[in-house]
Amino acid sequence: MSQFTVLKRVWLILSLAALLQSTIASAAVTPEAAAEVEHELYAARYKRAAELYASLIKQDADWAPGYYGIVRALIADNRSREAYKAADDGLRRLPNAPETLTAAGFASFRRGDVIKAEEYFNKARQVSPQCPGAFVGLARINSCVSRFKSARDLRLAAYALLPQDPGLIITWADTLKGAEHIATLERALALYDPASREARGLRVHINGDKALGARKIRQLT
Repeated sequence: MSQFTVLKRVWLILSLAALLQSTIASAAVTPEAAAEVEHELYAARYKRAAELYASLIKQDADWAPGYYGIVRALIADNRSREAYKAADDGLRRLPNAPETLTAAGFASFRRGDVIKAEEYFNKARQVSPQCPGAFVGLARINSCVSRFKSARDLRLAAYALLPQDPGLIITWADTLKGAEHIATLERALALYDPASREARGLRVHINGDKALGARKIRQLT
């Protein structure tokens, strides 16, 4: 075998290896991986969620939900600068995806630019009228200007699309009364990491509502 033939085979092997590596790196995000990272986000394990989202975006830079998820996780973890960069990266990569537009809206809202945030949320709804993240973002803006009924209605619309989101479950629980209200709050609590600040706050909420309900029963009797 000539030296040229050997070199040609080595080059072919290296090229195939590089192609295989590239294919693996750009592999689409699986439903299982998406469900796992969403579970971490809903559990309020924001640091872990941000790490997983970053890894999945690196695997598939065109996975639009990843940009929404990582921005939400970073903001909740008080890592605003990283969230702004992730939102900018998403817009550059996918400027017309509802998820990246919503992520940009949350980043703008965090910056205090409410007008720009509203523009992004409305554009996300133009692209996808049933975009739950945009509903949540617009609800926050409505709350800022004391349009609380509109804010609640928007969050309930988001809940209809994302009934597994504990924050939205709490909104739904607030439309209920008595035992059904408590049971729905407890359903949200079960999704949170018990050590998270969200879980601690919700436990206080539930205990307060239970105590209030017990006092009302005693007054009736």
